[in-house]
Amino acid sequence: MLVRLLSLFLSLFLLSFTAFAQSDRGTITGTIADPAGAVVANAAVEAKNTATSAIYQAASSGTGNYTIAQLPAGAYEMTVNVPGFKKYVRGGLQVEVAGTVRIDVTLEVGSATESVTVEAAAPLLKTEGGEVSTNIATNTLDDLPILTRLALLKAYPAKEAVRRRSVVQRMILDYSKRVWFAAASAMQGRVPLPHRHLV
Repeated sequence: MLVRLLSLFLSLFLLSFTAFAQSDRGTITGTIADPAGAVVANAAVEAKNTATSAIYQAASSGTGNYTIAQLPAGAYEMTVNVPGFKKYVRGGLQVEVAGTVRIDVTLEVGSATESVTVEAAAPLLKTEGGEVSTNIATNTLDDLPILTRLALLKAYPAKEAVRRRSVVQRMILDYSKRVWFAAASAMQGRVPLPHRHLV
């Protein structure tokens, strides 16, 4: 019985480390093309975090595709610079935790000193993946009873990763304290050890 309790405690302890594997990053990806629809290779792509002014750079591949991965969640402004084309600027991009934003760019012929600024809403159809997701604000999670909060965390496993990590760790710590206390009490003969569950 003691071996079971120790193996349970050890597995809960190791499980708490998997919560740290969650990422708080997102991705911007897409294709760059000219007005005729031909892909543009080696285009300089920059994503600027509007809150921190951090700049993340990439270049389009030979097939015109680009990907800027591991972006901290937040608002971004994206620019594309290619000699012989107008500078493309798109603001208002919202990168979410574990999310992918697809921005396909069609460049216009012109001087590099000219720019095309696009302010548009995100597309309704996400073609980058098959998941259906939503974000839940931290305040909303804090207002829920613990059992409902657990059900929501199971329903939305990738979103709110940072918040989920702390909630799960607190639950594991609380549960492991209960298991440890029950095992210690049973070893001293004060309290009979429960057979089925400790909660």
